[in-house]
Amino acid sequence: MAPLAGPSGAGANVGQAPQPAKATRLIDAMGRWSAAVKIGGEETEIFKVEHQVGKTTCYIAAEEGKEFEVQVDPVNQPSTDECSWLYVDGMKITGYVRQRAFWRLPDKYDGKRVSATEVRPFVFAPIALTDDASEAVRDEAIIKGLGTIRLDFYRVVHEGTTEPAFSYRDDSKQQLVDEKCKKATMSHSTAFGPPKFVPDSSRGCRLSWIDKWQSPMYSLIFQYRSRALLEIDGIAEPLEAPDPVPEAQARVPSTSASPAPGAGARARSSSATAGKKNQKRKKIELTLPESSDEDDDGGGDLRAKIARLEGENARLRGGVKAEPGVKIKDEPKVKKEKYKTTQENGKVVLDLLDE
Repeated sequence: MAPLAGPSGAGANVGQAPQPAKATRLIDAMGRWSAAVKIGGEETEIFKVEHQVGKTTCYIAAEEGKEFEVQVDPVNQPSTDECSWLYVDGMKITGYVRQRAFWRLPDKYDGKRVSATEVRPFVFAPIALTDDASEAVRDEAIIKGLGTIRLDFYRVVHEGTTEPAFSYRDDSKQQLVDEKCKKATMSHSTAFGPPKFVPDSSRGCRLSWIDKWQSPMYSLIFQYRSRALLEIDGIAEPLEAPDPVPEAQARVPSTSASPAPGAGARARSSSATAGKKNQKRKKIELTLPESSDEDDDGGGDLRAKIARLEGENARLRGGVKAEPGVKIKDEPKVKKEKYKTTQENGKVVLDLLDE
């Protein structure tokens, strides 16, 4: 009897539509080869796969500043020996020969070999533009191939091995594109990272070509663009926004030790003291109450006005109420304030000074 699905089993996802697996493998129409681009060691998702005469194409999202590599795995045993060549941005990188008897072995392209011991890895970079047409790339094959990773497959006959007779050149560089060129609207091209130590273990071989050179039997082509461009062109669906983090989970519990007894009181006292220091003076603007002691023109004895203002100030602070024409004496509950008086627009302004 099959076990019942518990909370963590299949029953936990009842009502939720299963998420389709992301496609990462580009396979030709006849199911002979399966290729993938790995970014940071992980196979990246492919979009808009199209089968055409002699080629299968797709799109991938370039991730700026990240290294990538290409891997090819045979799906079925070929009828002949095969040779595959990799082109990046229209530049020929390197090729592998697959013998029919050893057809299961995968091919891996991890960069441009610049010596017998070093490889410069592929890196996605912002497209390099120039306004100087003399500095821009002029090779039509490269211009046409910008933004593509292409694998060409040829039928060959493997006739034997030879001593390696390779000559290495470190001519790996990012191509400069004329900003007036149509390709200038692309987002990225391929640059090459610093050399990595990768000893060359390949061997030379003698081949007879069944398919004419530069007329491959088939091609697998990855076209890379920024994710934003893929979404704008409707090639890739917009990424879903991450679920909001619940407020309870967003709070990070404090791991600091509890304060010592009295520390809080000292902190509050210190804050209060700092607050007092910051409040050096206060300005209060008061309008004198109408009184028969005042002259019609707003003049009069300034001392009498100040006395009434002191009384008004005491009343506002909770002290005694002032009576017109009566001198105010200090009461126990009233703190005598230091002040400076000024007259602005017919009003007397008290500038209270803290001690």
